Amino acid sequence: MSLLENLSVETVAGLVTAPAVSVTPGMALARVLEVMRDYRLNAVTLEDAGRIVGIFTERDALRAMAGGEDGETPICHLASPCPLMVTKREPIAHAISKMSANGYRHLPLADDDGRVVGMVDVMSIIRWLVDHFPQAIYNLPPTSETLREREGP
Repeated sequence: MSLLENLSVETVAGLVTAPAVSVTPGMALARVLEVMRDYRLNAVTLEDAGRIVGIFTERDALRAMAGGEDGETPICHLASPCPLMVTKREPIAHAISKMSANGYRHLPLADDDGRVVGMVDVMSIIRWLVDHFPQAIYNLPPTSETLREREGP
């Protein structure tokens, strides 16, 4: 089976994902950053009354810091609302398509009941590709685009 066929057949359930960690929308930015640091996460979801209402990623954290946000700012003012999610039954190709079309690097992974059980990120997809297609990945020839300029002195 080819790489493209595998991406269309294999489901997101086969990816090794980051753990699902949720925070409340009113939690302060400083506390959310502590949670992300302590759990070594690049993204957390915002949950209100058992429902996912947003996602806060390392990109949002950089924007907040660059913008001089106060550490007491509620995270709901900085997070992206109503994130796209993927379910365990969706093909990996769908996750890649959603990420590519929207410029996302993280998608919450939901179970059949809609509960977030993990976080699909670009690295989990790359790990899957390397694990399943090492020959294809490791033996890719350089492209002319990568050799435009000589590196080094």
